[in-house]
Amino acid sequence: AGRDDCGYSRCGRTDKGVSAVGQVVGLRVRSAARAGEEIAAHPGDAPGGRAELDYCGMLNRVLPADVRALAWSPVKPGFSARFSCASRTYRYWLPPAAPPGAPRA
Repeated sequence: AGRDDCGYSRCGRTDKGVSAVGQVVGLRVRSAARAGEEIAAHPGDAPGGRAELDYCGMLNRVLPADVRALAWSPVKPGFSARFSCASRTYRYWLPPAAPPGAPRA
């Protein structure tokens, strides 16, 4: 199965040398639920009951160490991480300026 088969979408991109936090990715994944069954989204929400698969754990085992899946959420059919986005926030952190005459790091 490739990108096209799993409904992959992403919310944005970054330029070379720029870091991003809080990116959203959309994927179609299998579910522990049977047809028509509702189960808890997270193991902590299902004491004694059935919970959904540990998607973050599964992804983090195969992602590079500097890329982490932090959370997941079920979405409606047709969701696109890019086109269903309601807003974006950009924050820029610049290194403090060196005093005049000081050597650059």
